[in-house]
Amino acid sequence: SDALIVSGLVAMVLKLFSEQRPADILAFDAEAFMREIGVAEALTPQRSNGLKSMLARIRAEAQAEN
Repeated sequence: SDALIVSGLVAMVLKLFSEQRPADILAFDAEAFMREIGVAEALTPQRSNGLKSMLARIRAEAQAEN
């Protein structure tokens, strides 16, 4: 069950950011989007922290390339 949740989160993040330019990634508020679609509220605190870390890493990579 946990592996499926993590796989789903990774798939969603990949779909959101694949083929996006760094400037587009930086302009998109992914955490707000996750709250808007209800993902953030459905996760345990540990999974939510993992998602936030993933999004922060993507933003950092985009910032480095921008």
